[in-house]
Amino acid sequence: MLIYLSVAHALTRGNETVQELIKFAVYVAGASRSTDTLKTSISALCGKTKKARDEFKTAFATVPNCNTDQDCQKLKTAAENLHCPIDLSAIDTSMTNGVTSDLEQAARELETKLIDINQAIEEIKSSTSQIAVSIEEKLDLKTVLDSINKFWDDTSAQVGGVTKNLQDLSTSVDNGLSQYSGYIRIGFYVIGGFFILMLVIAALIAARLLYRAFRDRLYAGADTVLTYAPGNKWDKIVCGKGSVCCCSVIFIPILLIFAAIIAVLLFALTSVSGEGCIYVTRETGVNKTDFVVDGLLARRWPSLVGRSVEEANEFLYAPPPRHVLYALTQTCRGSTKQSSRSGLLSAVGYNNLVNVSKLINSKQVQDGIAEGKKIIRTEVKNHNLLSNLPSVTDLDNAQKAFNNAVKDFNLTTLINSTDSKMLDPAPIEKLITELMDFSNKNPTSDFAKGISTLEGVGVQMKNLQPEMKSTRGHLQKVEQEKKNILSPVERLVGAFKTTINAASDESKLVGKVEAEYDKVTTELLAFMARDGGVTFSQLTRDLFPCEEAYRAVNVALAVSCGDEGALNRFVGVVYVLALTVLFICFFYFSLFNLAFMQAIQIYRLSTMKFT
Repeated sequence: MLIYLSVAHALTRGNETVQELIKFAVYVAGASRSTDTLKTSISALCGKTKKARDEFKTAFATVPNCNTDQDCQKLKTAAENLHCPIDLSAIDTSMTNGVTSDLEQAARELETKLIDINQAIEEIKSSTSQIAVSIEEKLDLKTVLDSINKFWDDTSAQVGGVTKNLQDLSTSVDNGLSQYSGYIRIGFYVIGGFFILMLVIAALIAARLLYRAFRDRLYAGADTVLTYAPGNKWDKIVCGKGSVCCCSVIFIPILLIFAAIIAVLLFALTSVSGEGCIYVTRETGVNKTDFVVDGLLARRWPSLVGRSVEEANEFLYAPPPRHVLYALTQTCRGSTKQSSRSGLLSAVGYNNLVNVSKLINSKQVQDGIAEGKKIIRTEVKNHNLLSNLPSVTDLDNAQKAFNNAVKDFNLTTLINSTDSKMLDPAPIEKLITELMDFSNKNPTSDFAKGISTLEGVGVQMKNLQPEMKSTRGHLQKVEQEKKNILSPVERLVGAFKTTINAASDESKLVGKVEAEYDKVTTELLAFMARDGGVTFSQLTRDLFPCEEAYRAVNVALAVSCGDEGALNRFVGVVYVLALTVLFICFFYFSLFNLAFMQAIQIYRLSTMKFT
């Protein structure tokens, strides 16, 4: 509106005019002061000239027969005709002083009027800020953006909760293992001790059996002399009734039970580690798992973000994410190496959560723009800028009066009266020479005082010539600038008339402001569609850092399915136990066979001995 009214142009012209008026007033005041000073000096010159005339009158009165002497009569007449070379009445500074006062007053009044106009402009600018606030309230974009922010906050909380749970899980597993590591070690020590006990007993039995075999030469050849001795208490301890190794009979079932438990654990853990972990670590398995996870997320997605989506569903593009596990385990892994996909949402297929086109074309935004136009129309009608502007008639009258005043400001008389040529000391010097010659011829008369005073008049004339030239220059400068002062006033009046005419046509003014408002809103919507889409896309791409999610999932997978994870470690322990049990089983089975065969051999030999 201010641009259309050209108020700034009018203010610029007004300030220029004020400066020109002040500048012209300075010129006039300077010329007036210079003229006053010159008038004082000329007045002194005139007084000294009158004094010289009076002194010569007295001197010539003492000359005898002056009337009959032609030379004396001539000099007497010349002395009586001595007068001031400048007419003091022509050097009148009252007009210049009055013009200076009028110019300064006009500049002050114009400056005051410009201050009032500038204050009105500031009020318009202040109301413009209020209008902008009102339009912003009508658009109510804050509510729309708050609903979008709420969706982001809710989704961020969900993702953050899952990430935190994964981190807490790995932490709790590590803490649990650290907390119960002592009990686990005790359990392994008990089992190991039990196995060692079994091996020690088996070793003792084997040693006794081997000792008996070597001592009694039970397995010697047919031509070897047998040294069979009946069994003692140690043989009864090792092998009791029925020639059966009692220890083998007792421990082998226990080992079989252990073997069964270990076999079940080995099968279960191997299945989980070998088959289950594949579905969360290998790409082919992850794709199959994602198929299941996508289905679960599709069913649970409304309950996860339903409330926040419902509040902004008109502007949000938030379908259930797909291939989440692949993004967490594969895609996000690349985000740690300068990948363009820096956010989890981008990794799961979201390019832009906000439909900017729907947002700017929504009923809420369009209604807000329409309401804003109504507010603009009302505010423009309420602003009465004309009250701070002069009327066209007043401007014309003021310009006419100013032009007449400048025209009547005639300095011709002053300029002519300050011509330095009027102060010509040559006639005075000639008269002084003639008077001095005459005085020498008539020593009885006193011409010395008059001649001395007249010499002072000549010297003062010479001294006043530069001052007169300077004063005349000031007056001529004022006369020159007088012609230039009219154009700034004329431009100022024209600028004010343009503003007044534009402000007088209210309908045209309202239409112009509405057209500018439409232009601004169109550019605003275009900016939102262009830069807003890029901004929301960037926010979507950066939302929920992919690297953090990958690290959390990677830690959880490392704790469970990693090379040093709990499953693989447990499987390794079970493998060791299985091999140990298998070894002990084979050992006891061999021991059982040895004891059984040795018992048969002892029985055979004892029978042969008694027969």
